[in-house]
Amino acid sequence: KRAAAWFATLATLFLAGCQHAYQELPVAGAPERPILRTDSTVYVALPPDGRRKRDFVPASGETMAIIVRDTFAKYVKRAYMGRRVQSFADGLETARTNQWNYFVYPSILRWEDHATDLSGLRDKIEVKIEVADTATGEILHATVLRGRSRWFSDGGDTPKDLLPEPVQNYVSSLFQPVRVPSALR
Repeated sequence: KRAAAWFATLATLFLAGCQHAYQELPVAGAPERPILRTDSTVYVALPPDGRRKRDFVPASGETMAIIVRDTFAKYVKRAYMGRRVQSFADGLETARTNQWNYFVYPSILRWEDHATDLSGLRDKIEVKIEVADTATGEILHATVLRGRSRWFSDGGDTPKDLLPEPVQNYVSSLFQPVRVPSALR
């Protein structure tokens, strides 16, 4: 009986180590999640590259912006991406000048790429996504997405592999109304 419990614990740990782990953390003071219009246009700013300790991770900002833009493009009429790194204010001004409806400002807070199979350290990402109304500049929603790679991989995982799933889940939630049962209305 004890051996079966020990085996079940090991099997659970093994299976948990075979999956990526994701977490969404709402930003303190951010408004409730809005429902964005699908007939709109979106501008995604190009964030600065992430850092690993003191070193910049080349092209990580562009990688993130592409993933965010491509994900929004599934839900809106048109999604655009910046060509150079911009501050929030500069990106918002670009979106206003071009009369795009929403401005998305992604930021890389953590970007760690480890040789997980050799070191046992998992790859980690932490990114912040802010969505603003271009006309007013008002932040409609902001969130932090965290991801951690699996322990047991074929060595091919990188932080960029951790981005698509949580970004997809977050963006899709901005366009899907929350259904309230009629009994609660």
